[in-house]
Amino acid sequence: MEEATVTRGGSMDAIRPRVVRAWSELRPEAPREVERVAEGSSGAIYRLRGVEADGTSVIAKRSPKPSAAIERLVHEEILSALPLRSLRWYGAVDEPDSSFGWLFLEEPVGEEYSPLKSHHRELAAAWLGTIHAARVPDAPAAHLPDRSTPHYRGILQATHQRLLAHLENCFLDGEDLALLARLASHCTVLERHWDDLDDICDDVPPTLVHGDLVAPKVRIAEGPDGEALLAFDWERAGWGTPAIDLAQFTGGTLSPDLAVYRTTLARSGEAHEFRDVWALAECGRFLRLIEAMHWACACLVFDRPRRQLVKPMSMLRGNEIRLTEALQRARWLP
Repeated sequence: MEEATVTRGGSMDAIRPRVVRAWSELRPEAPREVERVAEGSSGAIYRLRGVEADGTSVIAKRSPKPSAAIERLVHEEILSALPLRSLRWYGAVDEPDSSFGWLFLEEPVGEEYSPLKSHHRELAAAWLGTIHAARVPDAPAAHLPDRSTPHYRGILQATHQRLLAHLENCFLDGEDLALLARLASHCTVLERHWDDLDDICDDVPPTLVHGDLVAPKVRIAEGPDGEALLAFDWERAGWGTPAIDLAQFTGGTLSPDLAVYRTTLARSGEAHEFRDVWALAECGRFLRLIEAMHWACACLVFDRPRRQLVKPMSMLRGNEIRLTEALQRARWLP
């Protein structure tokens, strides 16, 4: 195999990186160029150029094996069976003597998604409706992580405990501590009304859930049949309530058109009143905010300079504003 050129921040080094070795297990064509797109402690993303005659680039994603297994399952056994256009899937390779694996798929190209564009929201609604109405075989569904309401309740309870613990954080000032106390109080309100969320979510059958369906993880691509929505980064996917993927205008969500979503379900024999779909989306708003608080709280630490707490506290401040609005909308707060 010829040496691949790897681009790193403008410098060019002729090396044979692990990504090329992994790719060679799937296809004999060596990439002309390997470009590092992103890299961190939890993985890396590379772009492989020159492997397809039509000029299509391949994205190579290095992920921890558990999350790589989830994405592989979604692409190989679920998306491939749906009547939807999806990114071309090349395959997956476990990295030997490592806790990581490689995923290879078509690079997502096209227009960036915007929830402010009505036709984007309509495309998202039809796409989600098709997925949620599909009959996924029991085998892949059973191997997806749980995304039912008990999963999110567990996250809520863990977040609540972390908020209470950091009321003793001496590096936070009085305003910060008041914010944490308000959020902890909001968690108490949510736990008190959790049965209401359960009742709404239990009225719809479980389905494939992306779990992190935000605008940066979607492209609108042109095709022979018109525009198509392409979603990627399925490592947080699971099997459970579709509510979180229906959330409206919270944390960069797709905010799908709920009327189009309901119509798409109806064509497949799933009849729901619009008020029920709206209520499900409102539940999704709470689930997204719970996850957002959880991630922000995970960045709170003890015995560290306050400058390291500025970012998570800023995130929690935004969460508190949106959560207060959501609780008032549900009439769970005065």
